[in-house]
Amino acid sequence: MLHPHTAHPRLAFVDIETTGLGHARHRITEIGVITLDENGVEEWSTLLDPGRRVVDEGEFGREASFTSQPNGSGHPRFADIAHELAARLRDRLFVAHNARFDHAFVTSELARSGIKFSSPALCTVMLSRKLYPLERSHHLDALIERHGLDCDERHRALPDARALLSFWRMAVSTIPRRRLDAAIASLLAEPLLPEHLDLGMIDALPEKPGVFVFDDELGNALHIGRAANLRRHVKGYFRVERQCARALALAHRVSNIDVEVADGPLDARLIEIARRNRLSMRSAAAKRSRISIRIDPSAQVIAELVPLSEPDRVGDLFGLFETEKKARGALKKIAAKRGVCFRLIGLSGAARCPSCGEGCAGNRAKHLVRFITAIAPLRLAPWPYPGPLAIREGRKVHIFDVWEHVGSVRAGSDVAALLDQRQGGFDADVFNALWQMLPGLNPKSLRVLKRKSRAERDHAYAS
Repeated sequence: MLHPHTAHPRLAFVDIETTGLGHARHRITEIGVITLDENGVEEWSTLLDPGRRVVDEGEFGREASFTSQPNGSGHPRFADIAHELAARLRDRLFVAHNARFDHAFVTSELARSGIKFSSPALCTVMLSRKLYPLERSHHLDALIERHGLDCDERHRALPDARALLSFWRMAVSTIPRRRLDAAIASLLAEPLLPEHLDLGMIDALPEKPGVFVFDDELGNALHIGRAANLRRHVKGYFRVERQCARALALAHRVSNIDVEVADGPLDARLIEIARRNRLSMRSAAAKRSRISIRIDPSAQVIAELVPLSEPDRVGDLFGLFETEKKARGALKKIAAKRGVCFRLIGLSGAARCPSCGEGCAGNRAKHLVRFITAIAPLRLAPWPYPGPLAIREGRKVHIFDVWEHVGSVRAGSDVAALLDQRQGGFDADVFNALWQMLPGLNPKSLRVLKRKSRAERDHAYAS
């Protein structure tokens, strides 16, 4: 018996099994699709050769001998069934349990086959929460038991898709049409959330600037970001039609969202940097920024590799590098391209100057000019103030000195005491954030602190 009396008469109930959780690296091993429309119900499913070994082959039955060998299992590759699958899903509402997961995998697999797929998706986890808010559990096993759904075998694609169809028919038979249509319309207008995340958690987020952290079920941080409006940004993150590949890969694993409200854009950047450091999730720029090159034209060897832990003279430093090897590689590249003496810049391996042939002592000035001109674009900007800088933002005051974030305090706090307790240490993310944002800050929010006594520093800052 069909139940077409909803606003969505053309449906596709979809379930997949995969080699893992991330659609960027993993592949679909089995897919089941049940279409429902005015012509009736049609079932379709297939096992797939993912082109890689499956950790637990027994989960898919003895016949599913998946293999990474070209002629191993005899099952088709996804590309072989991509066009047929796309035709079955076209112009239908994509219905799945934890639909974000299935939708992301199907979209990615079709994209690899050169097929652009776009379809509204309805998650039966979210639909169950909407229709039965008093129930505590909404995973598929709970739905099967609670509603007596048809499912002769779990964790197989087609049987699980049949359970979804059974849930749909039960809901259509027992829920008034107006309420059901309203629930579906509401869910389609909202972001498509992962199974373990409730929309109420997002609706409770403040509409203020700040930093958010997505955690998985085990409490491991998956992603850190900042936003001018936390609620609006996080909602947008889970909208499938606006997601980047990384968001599609991570979003279905999110189980909890932790946020920290910021007093403004600079505060948000600093909070994000601190969170990343605590969680060992430093940015790519920070990971690349452990070594720099110090230039002293008066020294016999003018270039020296220095760690960035305590850069007492940032203005004398050039470039940010992950390792000493990469820093030396940059020096070698400059020397080879501009004809600079290797020995002058501390590169070993050449008994004679490769540029001059003979000793280059008489050509030192020429080599020095060549090198300084070539490396000048890598120079780290010198600290432009005679002392530490206090930046007022909202209710906070951020203190910086020589590009280091000394700390942040509430306005009116003892700034001098904060300077006395400073830890030291260069952070490339702080350097980049301040360098980028400083020109756009209101000059009235800036106070330069003199390096004098505590009383003098407090007086210089006082507003």
